[in-house]
Order: sequence, then structure tokens, then C-alpha cells
Amino acid sequence: MWRSKPFIAITGLIAAWCVSAAPSFFSVPGEWIVEHRIVNSLPATVRINLAYQSAEGRGDYPYLITVTSKFNIKTENGFPAKGEQRELDDIEETLEEQLVDAKHALPAAVITGDNQRQFWYYAQDGELIRQAAARVAREVSHHTLSVEAALDPDWERFVLLLKN
Repeated sequence: MWRSKPFIAITGLIAAWCVSAAPSFFSVPGEWIVEHRIVNSLPATVRINLAYQSAEGRGDYPYLITVTSKFNIKTENGFPAKGEQRELDDIEETLEEQLVDAKHALPAAVITGDNQRQFWYYAQDGELIRQAAARVAREVSHHTLSVEAALDPDWERFVLLLKN
């Protein structure tokens, strides 16, 4: 998983995680950035997979799968409470195992804020991945997860996230 070999460089409000380069397009991505932003007038942390900023190969994965976890403990700042962070990390690891490690989807972004965390994946088969993510949602007992699939063949939502 992308967090296995982090190198952290912090400049202002931006942190980048770099992982050794992978041999194929589908393999674990090579570079993530984390930015603090304002989303819907609220503070948010946006983690974006820069390995997919080039359009090469993206057309094979036209479906955006969004898995959203609402926080159990609402905080004033909209970020997870200390005790909830580990559970959110567990959700991410489970999604990565079921979607990415199984070579069903590409990890694109993670957005945290407004008392929720969204995990963005792109997939070749939207219904197959929606079903797989829904199975993960049923397996996670400590949080309620919602799963949405949308056709986004040009990765427009991802490109918009990169530009903002």
C-alpha cells in the first residue's frame, strides 16, 4: 500500500508522500500530495494521487467510485477526533485490500473534512466495484459507509480536484 514507505517533506501547508516507482500503470502509485484547503466553505485535507495526473491509461478506468464515511464523533473543526482516526485508517486499509490490491480499482484521492472522509477510486467496471465497496461497507461495523459510482471517463472530477 502507498503508506508502506513514506518519505515526508513538509513545506507550509503541503506534505508529499513519495513511494518507490511501480513497474506498471496499475501498480501502487508513486506520489501523493496532501493539501489543506477550503471545501464547501469548510477546512479540509485533500490527499491526491499525482501518479494519475497524466491522462495516459486513465481511459481504461472510466468509473469514479466514491466511498464516504461519516464520522461517529462530530467535531467543531470537522476533522476526526483522536479516537476515530485509527478506525478511519482501518477503513482505508480494507478498501485498499479489496479494491486496489485485488486490481479492481486505482486509488485517486482521499478528502477529509466536514465530519466525513471520502475515498475516491477509478475502476474499469463501475458496478463490480460498487458491489465490492458495498461488501466492505457491510463488513465495517464501526462506521456507516455509503458507496456511489459515476461514469467519469475523462476523470473530470479528479482533474478539477488537481486544479483547485
